[in-house]
Amino acid sequence: MGKQSRPQESIDPSSSETHSDESYAPPPRVSGGSSGGSAVAVASGAAVAAIGSDTGGSVRLPAAYCGLVGFKPTYGRVSRWGLVPYCSSLDCPGFIGKTVTDVMLLTAATQGTCRKDPVTLPRCARIDQMVLDIEVADVPVVDDGKQATPEKHVSSKQKQTAPETKTRGFLKSKPGHPLAGWRVGIPSEYYLAELSDEVSAAWLATGLVCESLGAQLVTVSLPHTKSALAAYYVIAPSEAASNLARYDGVRFGDELDTGVVAEHEDASASLSKGMPREPLSPFHSGATRFRGQKFGKEVQRRVLVGTFVSSSSLAGRYVEKAQKVRRAVSNDFQNVFEKVDVLLTPTAPTVAPLLHKEQSEEFNSASVESNETNAGNVVAGYAADAMTVPASLAGLPALSLPVCFGLTTGMPIGCQIIAGKGSDAAVLGFAAVLEKALEKLGDARGAGTA
Repeated sequence: MGKQSRPQESIDPSSSETHSDESYAPPPRVSGGSSGGSAVAVASGAAVAAIGSDTGGSVRLPAAYCGLVGFKPTYGRVSRWGLVPYCSSLDCPGFIGKTVTDVMLLTAATQGTCRKDPVTLPRCARIDQMVLDIEVADVPVVDDGKQATPEKHVSSKQKQTAPETKTRGFLKSKPGHPLAGWRVGIPSEYYLAELSDEVSAAWLATGLVCESLGAQLVTVSLPHTKSALAAYYVIAPSEAASNLARYDGVRFGDELDTGVVAEHEDASASLSKGMPREPLSPFHSGATRFRGQKFGKEVQRRVLVGTFVSSSSLAGRYVEKAQKVRRAVSNDFQNVFEKVDVLLTPTAPTVAPLLHKEQSEEFNSASVESNETNAGNVVAGYAADAMTVPASLAGLPALSLPVCFGLTTGMPIGCQIIAGKGSDAAVLGFAAVLEKALEKLGDARGAGTA
């Protein structure tokens, strides 16, 4: 068991702003954020699997960039107790592993109600049954050639939650076509301008694989997807500003010399230069200096944005409208899942960008000007969350599955599988079948490129 490098307060889409060494996938590329350290630990073989936190894609994006499986359960499926709060209404513990089985086992081990987290959901019996099926398949053979009694390898918790009758599973399948009867939605709104050609080709190829397995592809529409990213970057910073208000230099962090803090001439000058107002109190001046010194640039940026949009005079203009968009996004998903079983989308618009701005072409795809400013690069980084944020806003289970390597860059590409709220087992089961088919296809072709 180990602790991975991560950005401060889990706020950074690239995991490049950390208090320890940067987390990156060689050659020096962005590992994704904010659970980039978890992804690199698994990809490098330092860990079999890892836990991360997913607020707007912080588990799925690193998994896609590093060629791993990343799973964000339904909001409330796993307790948030022990998680540093960033955006409480979106924060969700997630899992990164090399296979779907890895994340399935971690989900089964951690799911269920928790007295210390009031939003948690009861255990999902289907997930327990899927894990039980895996354990039964791995039962050792005794000397007489017969399998050992499966009950000896079943935990008491699984006995309580698993269904009494064992079936082939919940997949609506038939021999040769394990996904027969499944309707797979392809959202038209996910064809973004930032979507690279190799990611688009991988998405199309993965859809064809699903079709070859018996699934029916259905083009669907999620009309409010285009507004989801903007709503997220209002809701998340506003909640972060509230959650991070506890870090004032008094209860947490290093001690500061309050005498010097009270006289600190820069505490308020940058906030409203030239505007007459009362000087800050020693406490507020100390908190300003503490946060200026201890918070990273990305954390400061989001706290400032969150404080601005949630102010009493502007909350109705920004936060309330963002919450309306969030409800609209959730309704879009609810309507679509009356027509399809799962959605298939890219996890990220591009492959993992190069670590440094001057080296990266993929990360700058959202910028129009060639002489891009640092602010433009930040916005381009935010755009990487465009595919993952909608499912987070709606609290849906979503999994990133590595499907191939890009033809141009040779970097891993991930596709995202999304299902309705509470349908974690559907996501895991569908992903397991698709993962197996992709492995066979890669072995047959001798390469993993699409």
